[in-house]
Order: sequence, then structure tokens, then C-alpha cells
Amino acid sequence: PDSFDVRKEWESCKMEVFNQDRKCSAYANVLASATSERLCISSEEKNLNPLSSQELISCDTTNHGCRSGILNNGLDYIRVKGLVDEKCFPYKGSGDAKCEEMCKDGKRERIDSFCVLFGEDDIKKEIMKNGPVIGVMQIYSDFLTYNKGVYVKGDDIPRFSGMHPVKIIGWGVDEEGEGNKYWIVENTWGSDWGENGYARIANSGEFLFEQYVYGIKTHNEVLKAQEALKAKKEKEKEQS
Repeated sequence: PDSFDVRKEWESCKMEVFNQDRKCSAYANVLASATSERLCISSEEKNLNPLSSQELISCDTTNHGCRSGILNNGLDYIRVKGLVDEKCFPYKGSGDAKCEEMCKDGKRERIDSFCVLFGEDDIKKEIMKNGPVIGVMQIYSDFLTYNKGVYVKGDDIPRFSGMHPVKIIGWGVDEEGEGNKYWIVENTWGSDWGENGYARIANSGEFLFEQYVYGIKTHNEVLKAQEALKAKKEKEKEQS
């Protein structure tokens, strides 16, 4: 379709926009938020259980706490070890919080796997079928002051070093403006930034998340796929 929005499709599975005060790397918050939503979307009950981003910051020794993190490493941590929920290890926004501060009896949630998706069509199909995906983007100085509308990077605007992780939750067409296609992106700078914490970013090919993203596969999604395949084979057997 011309437009799609995870927030409308699975309203009960929507996380609150995170506010990390720009003091801590966004990777952990984006990974925990996307995983929480995907687990909710793939469940029968559609009950949201926010997972702990602080665990990734404090316990994932393959990354660098609040300073920076690699998405692949964080996803591997969630796949192998899982995450406790936010109540068990609340967000403190500090790399000084010790892993030992986590509660001792927290239930862990894991993902089955993750994959990299390339190109606009595959990214859209994944969002529409299974929920939000995770990408990285280059940050230009005018993005810091974005507050509404479809963001189009200005000419000769300086770019910050490094990459910024975001959650992509949908897309649309700017019918009130110049008809630009855009992506709907959830940021981690609080609801006071942008459009209540979100941005509509022009689909211009200038941002890395338009080229590739990470999709998360939950155990529920795997079971559903296996059941669908089994049903298909049984139907083919009956027809033959």
C-alpha cells in the first residue's frame, strides 16, 4: 500500500517513545524496544512487556555500554541470552550500572534469529507482515532541529561522524506537500523532539536505512511459519 503505520496496525503493542537525553548510545534502546514490540505482535495475546535496554548496556561485554554498540552484537546477545523486562532492570542511562544490579529471578525473552533486508520493497514487506525493523542513519545538523513535516536534508549541511540507530515503523506519501514518499522513523530523543518523538523522512536514497535494515524473527513467527508450511504440504497432498 501507499502508506502503512505499525502504530495503527498493532496499537496495543506500541512502546512509548524513549528519551535517553542524548547522553547514552541509542543502540540498546532501539534493540530492546523493537524486540519488545515484535514479541507482542507475534503473540496471540498482544500483551506488551517492555524489555530492559539497561541489560544490553551493562551486561553485553561485546559492546561498549553507553559509549557505542554494534547492532549485530546486541542482537546476538538477545538471541543467545535474552533480556529481562524493564521492571527487573530499569533504565538508568549509565554505563556505571553493574550487571549484578539486575533482579535475580527475572524471566528472559529471546529471539529466534535476525536477518538483514535490502531494498525498499523487502523492507516494507517485513514491516507490514511482522512489525518494526531496525536501521542506522547518518545524522545531519539540521535533523537535530527537525520538528514537523517531511524531513529533506538541506544542501551542504554538515554531517556528524558515526551512525545513529533508529526504528522504522512505516511509510507514506506527503499529500499536503510536494508528494514526497517518506519513511516513518521512531527516534530515541524523547517526545519533545520531532513529531512527538517521530520523524517522517523523505525516501531520497540518502540514508543508510533505505538500503538495508535488520529484521527480528521471534519464536512465535517461526512456529507460525512452520504451521503454515505444514498446512500447505497437507493441502498439496490432498489435492494430489
